[in-house]
Formats: sequence, structure tokens, C-alpha cells
Amino acid sequence: MKKIDVLKIIIVFALISALAYLFPIFGKDIAWSLQKVETISEFLNIANLGIIPNFIIALFTKYKILKILLTAACTTIIFLLMNNIVNKKNTCLLYLSLFLFILIDNTFYSEAFISIEGFAVHMISSLFSLSFIYMIKKNDVTKMNSFILLILGLAFSSLNTTYAFSIFIISLVYVLKEIKEGFKSPKYFYLILGEVIGLVVASFTTVLNYRGFSHNLLEEFIPKITETNFLIILIFSALALFSSVKVLLNGRQMGAIFAITGISSYLFSSLLSSSIYINYITYCLFILSTFYILINISTSRVFKQNIAFYFIFKIVYIVFLSLLGNISYASTTILYLLDILLIIELYDHIFPNEFLGNIWQVAVFLILCSNIYIYDNVAKKYDEMNFYIKNKLECSKEDFTIPSKYKTDYLHDYLPIKKEHYENYIEYFDIDVYETDRIVKISLRE
Repeated sequence: MKKIDVLKIIIVFALISALAYLFPIFGKDIAWSLQKVETISEFLNIANLGIIPNFIIALFTKYKILKILLTAACTTIIFLLMNNIVNKKNTCLLYLSLFLFILIDNTFYSEAFISIEGFAVHMISSLFSLSFIYMIKKNDVTKMNSFILLILGLAFSSLNTTYAFSIFIISLVYVLKEIKEGFKSPKYFYLILGEVIGLVVASFTTVLNYRGFSHNLLEEFIPKITETNFLIILIFSALALFSSVKVLLNGRQMGAIFAITGISSYLFSSLLSSSIYINYITYCLFILSTFYILINISTSRVFKQNIAFYFIFKIVYIVFLSLLGNISYASTTILYLLDILLIIELYDHIFPNEFLGNIWQVAVFLILCSNIYIYDNVAKKYDEMNFYIKNKLECSKEDFTIPSKYKTDYLHDYLPIKKEHYENYIEYFDIDVYETDRIVKISLRE
């Protein structure tokens, strides 16, 4: 990598660090900040989200400097990984993928990136998932030390359970495929062994509330996937539709027409329909259609394998997400990162190297700077709101509303509405309540 490229990456890291510095502690993160972790048992069960997420939450809530640096480092590494998964030489893919990520919806951004819990569970797990994809795609497993593979297996299974089980199943499928093709290296079994040990440990430290596969898929997942990040889906769809012309000209008229119809139906239903059943059907058509187009635009066996691997990972993750539940907007993080990965894979396939590279670099620097300005204002507004609430609680015993000027679309669940949230809020901000035994109703003025 050239020195100028290293300098640009350092600048990106610095800008993300400045952005992370402005992210406030709010919502569930306040509760995590008040947790006392004195024993291993308390650590393992601090958030019931997985050993590695628990560890990250403990670090982030206690040490702000670590939160800032690790947020910037992990984010930068994620997009460096994505760039290297597709093409090590085409550096503009790093900036294109980061630019696309920053375009995501405010609700999703708040849950998955700003929230400590969201980042620890989903961004960190996505980092490990992309590392796993990189290992498999580059066939690095056979080149690695057996003990390192065992440790990696433990790490993969110490993530949030949905990610851990998804990686485990794909590892099994990949090993069976290698065995079928006559590959006899024992190194894959060290990876599987580590994952099995980790999953056994996780089974004793994680409690799952099963609500039913169909309920989770239809009532929870489908609304989340259709309500956010339409712009990412639109860009991915536009590239897929552009590529469908090549499929059409290659003599696959019926398949191409079916695929175009499937993609279009999902775009329209996600915009116009509130029916979960219609959105579910069109989402399934969307996955099948985009897969059909992408798998048929190239005769390259490697390209086809890459596309198939991304889609298999998406489907396996959706299945386990629906099985294990606990679905939020943030739990779709890896799906959107895989969509961005598919976008840059198509971009790399369709356009020449470094196509519009300078434009994407400038765009990323500008959008990061604009986000720093936005979240500086958000942080100030949040601090002012806390000061206002503190004065009200210390001077009055009546329910009250907060002026609408403190309302923001850049944070979610930042008001203490439930009793436990209210009590945590008072303790965290050290508020001397006018009457200690009361619970007031706090709401935003419309």
C-alpha cells in the first residue's frame, strides 16, 4: 500500500474518532454504565449478549477513550476488510463502501453505531463475520497455525448467538464441501473444534426467549428490513438491474425478465405496502432475483463462488435470526454490510479500477465532517435536555413535558419512559429528586 493511501486511512480513522467522541451515553447504555462487574459470573451475564459483546460493553462504558479508539479502529478495519475481500488493489472500494454505510437511516445508525450495545453486539460481530468471510474466500485456513485456528473458533462462537451459529453452520458446510472434493487437511477441524467449545460455553451463559420462527420472521424481521435503508437497497437494485441487461443479451430472456420483475416488486412493496405478507413474498423474490442476475453476469468460477457465499451467509443469518429472536433494526447490520459488499463486488466487476476514486474519497471526507458537525449539535442538545430534566426533577413533583426543541431524529429511546430507565437515569446523572419515591411521566412536547 502506498504512503499516500496509508495517510488517507489515518485521516479517516481520525475523523471517525472525532465523530465517536461526540456520541452521548443514552437509553440502555446508561444501565450498562451502572453495572458492577466484580466476578467472572457477573461479567458473563452483564448483558446476556455474548462473551465478546459483554467484554466490549464493559470496556466502552467504563473507559471513554477506549470507546473512541476502538470504535474508530473497528470501523476502519471493517471497511478495509471489505475492500480486501473484493480487490486488494482497488482502494476506492474502501471509500465507496464507507460512503454507502454513512448513508444509512438515522434510526439504524443510532441503534447499530452510536449505541454502545448496538456497536458491541452487531458492529463487532460483523467485524468477526467479515474476517471469517475473508479467511474462507482467501483460503487462509490451510496457511494458519492450528492453535490460532482454535482460538479463532472460540472467538467466532463467543459473539452474539445469531452470528455464532451462522458462522458455525457455514463452517460445517464448507468443511463438508472440502472433504467431498478430496481435501484432507486437518486444520479446518481445529476451527470447528474451537467453535464447538465456544458454543458449549455460550449455552451456559446465554438465555434465549423463543417466540416462534414465523412470528420472528414475519412480525419482527420483515418490518425491520423493509422500513430502513431503502437507499442502500435502491443502489444495489440499480446495479443489479443494470447487470440484468447483460444477462438478457446472453440469451436468458425469461430468467432476466423474472429477475427484473422480482426486484421491481420489492422496491414498490417496500415503499407502498404495509402488508407483512406482501413484503415477505417480494423480499424472497428480491433475494432470488438478485442472486440469479449476479450469478449469471460472469463466467468466472471464482466470482460465482463469491456471490453464492455472500447469499448463503445472508440466508443462514436470517434463518438463525428468526429462530433465536431478539430482532432490532441493529440486528440487520450484517445484512446491509453484505449488501454493500455485493455493491462493491459489482462495482469492481462492471467498472475499471479506481473508477471515480477521487470522488469517493472527497465524498467520504465531506460526509464525515458534516456528521461531526451534526453530532456536535446533537450532543449539545442532549446535554441541554438533561440539564432541563434535572432542574425539573429537583424543583417540581408534577409530570412535565420537554420542549420540542430537544427532539432529535439522530438518537433513539433517549427519554427515560419506563420505571427502570427513569431510576437508572436519575442515578447516572446524579439527580436529587424533589420527592424520592415518585415516578414522573416525561414526554416530548409536540
